[in-house]
Amino acid sequence: MWANGLYLFTGLSKYQRGERDVQYCGITERRFDKRFAEHHVLHNGEINRERKIWLGTVSYPLNFARDILEFAEYAIIYFWKPKQNKKKKVNPPKESVILVSHWFKKDGVTPRKRQETSVKNLSDVICWDSEAKLWRIGNLVVKEDK
Repeated sequence: MWANGLYLFTGLSKYQRGERDVQYCGITERRFDKRFAEHHVLHNGEINRERKIWLGTVSYPLNFARDILEFAEYAIIYFWKPKQNKKKKVNPPKESVILVSHWFKKDGVTPRKRQETSVKNLSDVICWDSEAKLWRIGNLVVKEDK
């Protein structure tokens, strides 16, 4: 999971007060640490307090090309409109898409039962219906099998 996926930067930008927001969404086909070492948003000083980085991977399909990453990124940026993203905010995706996020603790294994404040506005499921031109969103309940 340390390469080839999506990432979110959360935190507070200059002069921002209140709760942390998602500031940027991006993708990489390289290792995350290599991408972040040169990332303009991390080094321009815009996200200067309470910064966190969230990593994500595509679990379906198992074998995918860059276009799948770009499609997921496009849907996230259009729907959530992170402040530091400059593109992909104007027009909705041309095709229908369903994104399901499973949030984990820092160990990457233990499921989060509650979303952290900085991502609480990010629904676990977002579904764009390109024909009906509407979004369906919601959160999943994490329940242990006993």
